[in-house]
Amino acid sequence: MALPKLTVDQVSSRFKRYDQLLQRRSTYEQKWQNLAHLMRPSRASIRWHYTPGTPRTQQLFDGTALQASHDLASALSGSFTSTEFQFFGLKMRYQPLNEDWETQMWLEEVAQRMFLALQQSNFGSESNQLYQDLVVFGTGCMWMESIIAPSGGFGGLRFRTMPPGKYVITEEFDGTIRTVGREFSLPAHACVSQWGEAVSEKIREKAKQSPDDMIPVLHTMQPFKDKQSDRQQFESRYFEKESKTELAAKAYRNFRYLVPRWDKASDEEYGSGQGDVAYPDTASLNRAVEMRFKQWAKAIDPPILTVDDGVIGKLRMTAGTRTVVRNLDAVREFQTSAKFDVAQFQESQLRQMIRNAFFADQIQLPDKPYMTAFEIQSLLEIMQRRLGPQLGRLKEEYAKPLLSFVFEEMWQAGEIPPPPPMMEQAQAQGLATIDVQYESPLTRVQRTSMVTAIERTLQVAGPLAAVDPNVIDNLDTDATFREMAEANDVPAKLLRNVDSRDQIRQSRQEAEAARNEAEMGQLQSGNMKNMAQAAQAAGMVAKDGATQ
Repeated sequence: MALPKLTVDQVSSRFKRYDQLLQRRSTYEQKWQNLAHLMRPSRASIRWHYTPGTPRTQQLFDGTALQASHDLASALSGSFTSTEFQFFGLKMRYQPLNEDWETQMWLEEVAQRMFLALQQSNFGSESNQLYQDLVVFGTGCMWMESIIAPSGGFGGLRFRTMPPGKYVITEEFDGTIRTVGREFSLPAHACVSQWGEAVSEKIREKAKQSPDDMIPVLHTMQPFKDKQSDRQQFESRYFEKESKTELAAKAYRNFRYLVPRWDKASDEEYGSGQGDVAYPDTASLNRAVEMRFKQWAKAIDPPILTVDDGVIGKLRMTAGTRTVVRNLDAVREFQTSAKFDVAQFQESQLRQMIRNAFFADQIQLPDKPYMTAFEIQSLLEIMQRRLGPQLGRLKEEYAKPLLSFVFEEMWQAGEIPPPPPMMEQAQAQGLATIDVQYESPLTRVQRTSMVTAIERTLQVAGPLAAVDPNVIDNLDTDATFREMAEANDVPAKLLRNVDSRDQIRQSRQEAEAARNEAEMGQLQSGNMKNMAQAAQAAGMVAKDGATQ
């Protein structure tokens, strides 16, 4: 939905608010810059401007923190929101709907279509960038949008991760992020191609004369109350930063930014990541390795001590040259007595502490030729305990709004099939709320532990049933099987619904009863025949048919 343009005073108010948020962010920028130099060099353009392609690792002498943070981000990307396997499912909050077979099939179909849309987008690569920012800086920001196909329908999804230092945020009363402003630059010709006549005359002239000159653009998104629908919506506006010309304005039903925080203090808006935990050890290790390199240079090419006026001419250190000295003791090497073994021991300790700060001891498999299922499950349980608080925040601030956005965009585009009748009835009563059930290895640990408990109970029940068969009466086998099938992610289409199951059982019982009745009739007929034959043989029946 298009929005009316702002007045000059309203535009000035927007820029003033953006400047205030920039001022509030400035206290974080130096910390982010220090973290970027040691752990995320590609994001080092926070306070310093780098020309694209310029090396940014001049101050980096050890890559332990860089590698450890990358491993943690890859582990989260591959296990929590991977595009290689479906990491979520859908369930109804109203439990009776989950027992309806048509509703189960509809939920599975919708989840599969949503996941396919994510697979066919650039979500996998952009989410990995988001996780790397998240674990180092503590805050990530991703823009989401749906693409309109040439035919006018749904053309897929597109995502883009924003680098730190290029956006500002502010919290609402409930602690959620609903206001974002970000800066970016586009070539002049791209601005004219995107916004046409809305750009200023200066930019149109520049697009003709210097089309590749970069133009700074400001994008803001914040909530507003729609007077007609009395529903909260979000306005998106683009401005030329220099001339403060408004380029475009549009209203959306949902918020288009994902802003997860790794960890956050109650009185702060921006989060803190494992980079803050590892920074002291990382800075110490980087300085120690730098000093050791200097000592190496001295050990390989040591300084030379000479006696005053002990060398005639110049001291020549290259091969095949001759140096004339007044006596043989006039020139000697300078012994630094550097203790490399002590330095390497301290560096090894620092490296291990940095890896532990990024949970390397939990996310990496042990160096073993094989692992049992119990060992793998134990490892996942440890990861669940260590990353539990962060996973809870990621579910609330990242996965949940992501999937809500995907569902609503596909629903509005007609890419989701109509719900079954029972669900439509529940929707009329306000009972059709859909919840997300995460299927990643880390979140699946909780449900697999329930399956393990059931299996252990069944193992105990076997020996007890051999002693007393009545103990099996305590177990509802149908409920047990369905609970284990659901925990093991068995598709609903592979399980019969309860009504079909009961009909099959009733048909089986009726067929069994008919078979038993037929066998009983045959048995009775045979008995009567045998009795008649026996009576005739004994002379109990007269020749004329009368009984003697």
